Amino acid sequence: MSTKIRYELESKTNQKGESLIHLILSYGFKEYDPKTRKDKYQSLKISTQQSIRKEDWNGDTPTKKYTASKGKTLQTRLTKLAQECEHQLDLYINEHDDVPHPKVLKRIIEEKLNRKQKVDSDIRIIDHIDAIIDANSKLPLTANGRIGDKQVDKYRTVRNMLLAYEEGRKVQLTVSKFTEEQYYDLWNFTNEAYKVSSKNEHGYLASTMAKNAKTLRSLLKKGEFDRSKIGLNLNDKKLQLKDVKSRDSEVYLSEKHLQKIIKADALQSKEFENARNYLILCSFTSLRYGDMAELHDITTEGLKANGIAFKGFITKVRKGTKATEKVEVCIPVFKPVADLLIASQGRFPKFPSNQKMNGQIKKFAKHLGLDELREIENWYYNQSEPVIEKIPLYSLMKCHLGRGTFISNLLNLGLEETDFDFITHPEKKSTMIKKHYDKRTLVEKAGKLVNKIRTTDSVMYKC
Repeated sequence: MSTKIRYELESKTNQKGESLIHLILSYGFKEYDPKTRKDKYQSLKISTQQSIRKEDWNGDTPTKKYTASKGKTLQTRLTKLAQECEHQLDLYINEHDDVPHPKVLKRIIEEKLNRKQKVDSDIRIIDHIDAIIDANSKLPLTANGRIGDKQVDKYRTVRNMLLAYEEGRKVQLTVSKFTEEQYYDLWNFTNEAYKVSSKNEHGYLASTMAKNAKTLRSLLKKGEFDRSKIGLNLNDKKLQLKDVKSRDSEVYLSEKHLQKIIKADALQSKEFENARNYLILCSFTSLRYGDMAELHDITTEGLKANGIAFKGFITKVRKGTKATEKVEVCIPVFKPVADLLIASQGRFPKFPSNQKMNGQIKKFAKHLGLDELREIENWYYNQSEPVIEKIPLYSLMKCHLGRGTFISNLLNLGLEETDFDFITHPEKKSTMIKKHYDKRTLVEKAGKLVNKIRTTDSVMYKC
């Protein structure tokens, strides 16, 4: 890097008529100026703590007359300061692979020369996470760097784990002092605490803990830490906790289950009404929770394709590979959905948050007696063997079971995946021919599905 050093005298003088000498170090640092809308070069300006009369100064050095009478002390001190400035600049660039702001470089040099008390620039990890969340909240909704609410919730989950660990272990976790030992102890402590709070003797699932650990490492990588070194080697693969999936943890509702849910119409509970309506809609539309929010402003209509008449609706789904991509599906209105719409004056119902909805579904399913035991092979954190458990069906039910229910029941009726994948997986094309040459409209595809279902003996999947 090219550097240039010069000196500058203050205009004001002391009682002796001397002016303070400032060192100016230029090293190519520039910063965008929003007023001029141009890059502006900035230099380090630091006091040499040396003074001289203007007549004894010759450009960037004392005059020969001054040196002859006063000696080389002043020049030696100026040279040492210049060398220290360039040395600290090189150290910063080598350590951070970046050029420091002049204010940052000035503080480093003043601390090194004991002019200013050294400030501990280490950062508490919780404060770092809070700063990321706060900065994200100030970004426009359409900003490329903005993260969604679900990701923010993951950040908050990890933050709360860190806070509980600090309180439990009576420590404070900082970026540069966060050790590998603390990293593993954090997850062990968190798991033991969860065993107590959840009354689950096994603690967290291995997959859940692996995701939390991945989130924490990701957050630490987002830091632009001033002079702070990250205590962990974030590229060390052994920090990655094993993500072992549970076997058969996904369930679906058979037509027999759905009949029981549909008949449960004499409910005096708003929670049960929400759960019943949600289960009907997700099971007969294949829509996920996020896609349900689009339904309230949609109305069904009579559709016709290739001589096949049916009722249906077109809705947007969040399945695009790009954030700005609009993906739509056409879904036939099956009888249970049609009956639900009649009961709700033709409007699709609204639902509470995903978390609340999961709780209401489990509560409603338990009330209906959907308690048949399912054998699940769960892998828990810090265990070398899976745990075989028998869990009642209602405990496994959640908002996301609609797609599995929709697909499984249609397959049970003898349909092929290609008959309905335009609804369940609109972005996944099985062949290049289909991708480029299938020009059918959404209504045509839905019409074919309706026609095929009408040949089955299903009562509910009819429209």
